[in-house]
Amino acid sequence: MKTFFRRRKANKLAEDILKQSQHLRNIREDLMRETDLKKLIESEETLKEAIRGRDPVAVENASESLFAFLNKVIPSGRPTALAENFEILIVAVVVAMGFRTYFIQPFKIPTGSMEPTLNGIHSDAHTNPTIMDQVPLKYLKWIVFGEWYMEIRIREDGVLGDRAETTPDETSMYVYVGNVRYKIPRGARPRVFPGTLMKKGAILWSGKVTTGDHVFVDKVRWNFSRPKRGQVMVFLTKNIQSLPENTHYIKRLIGLPNESISINPPNILINGKIVNEPEGIRRISQQAPGYSGYTIPYSYAGTANFISSSNEVRKLGPADFFVLGDNTGNSRDGRYWGAVPEKNTIGPAVLVYWPYSQRWGRIN
Repeated sequence: MKTFFRRRKANKLAEDILKQSQHLRNIREDLMRETDLKKLIESEETLKEAIRGRDPVAVENASESLFAFLNKVIPSGRPTALAENFEILIVAVVVAMGFRTYFIQPFKIPTGSMEPTLNGIHSDAHTNPTIMDQVPLKYLKWIVFGEWYMEIRIREDGVLGDRAETTPDETSMYVYVGNVRYKIPRGARPRVFPGTLMKKGAILWSGKVTTGDHVFVDKVRWNFSRPKRGQVMVFLTKNIQSLPENTHYIKRLIGLPNESISINPPNILINGKIVNEPEGIRRISQQAPGYSGYTIPYSYAGTANFISSSNEVRKLGPADFFVLGDNTGNSRDGRYWGAVPEKNTIGPAVLVYWPYSQRWGRIN
């Protein structure tokens, strides 16, 4: 019995330490030395193996080893921690003001698929930081506008390769200088061309990174009323073919159950008729400034799109919804993978609460 409780306690502690280690890798792996990153991953695997072995002594020893290494590599500076955890602080303040997470769910826009209605994480390259990018004003700039000046410097001499990989969250990409991997904002261009030799300390990229819009999602409304065309909605990707499992997406609701959907650029057709209502749909189809209208999606080799041409009509099921991004030229949406089951819907996005910009406030 004593062994059982000891093992249970050791496993709980080990799981907490593993979470901290994985969190550290998620936010700092592009800044860690290759040797430290390799040792961290090896320590995690050793601890996981000890847990599977069900030996509490081995789990405790592996936990102590990983914990000691984490203390060694965790940065001590406060500015980075403040920047990385500010989103959590925002949510905590809102909760303290009386919002409850089971009524209102915060959500961060990761990509540009809803631009210009809602902005995802984006960057602007420049080499001359202003006074607002200096301590302490840079923290105020982050708190109000969600903007942060950053420089990514080379840690070891090497040649910039031509390989680039998008991160799983699609907000950044990895590039390689020699054998060292660096994370830079998605769409950013290094200062030099591939094949250039870069010395330790040289700047790979510098510029302003702006966080994606943070919105509130009303999780209660659709318990008392039906979803309406034109609402910006958040849904779960569970069991939707070709999408990552159990991820949240945000798109605009276009098609309702039992309707027929087709696209005749720049218009969307419902049951054979052009739809220009409500306002959120009209400004896209009429190509208001910043919008390009509804388009036929690109075709990728080996894949079949839900809608492939202007002649194709798709009928929705009795519990299906059809959604599109407002930035249809850069949105992987229902045109590619089809309908969203009603059981996957979370609720309408109703308010941009951070950062402050021209989009701040009620979402239309």
